[in-house]
Amino acid sequence: MSTKPRTGLQDSGTDPRPDLEDRLAESFTIGTDAEGYDHHYHAGAHAVVRYDYRTGEVERVRYLGDKPLVRWLAFVASEIGWSDLNVHGLQGVAIVDDLDEINPEWFL
Repeated sequence: MSTKPRTGLQDSGTDPRPDLEDRLAESFTIGTDAEGYDHHYHAGAHAVVRYDYRTGEVERVRYLGDKPLVRWLAFVASEIGWSDLNVHGLQGVAIVDDLDEINPEWFL
């Protein structure tokens, strides 16, 4: 039996970075709107779930069809407003929509 201490991912012999973008774009929190609802993206359905994180209650699910995810951010910005946009969520939006750049100031 080895007495070498295990310190985490570096011991697995695999590098998690090659699949990081794919995994990030599968499901992520975009942010919180001005009414206090969180918005979470699910790639398998290309849908956004708007829910109350305090109760877990789903307020709505919006299936985006062939529309880009960034349009959902613009819709919320114009109709409700964002109180917070998650930096990792914005990176996920850029990956999903194949954008070179995304700036939170466009939506706040």
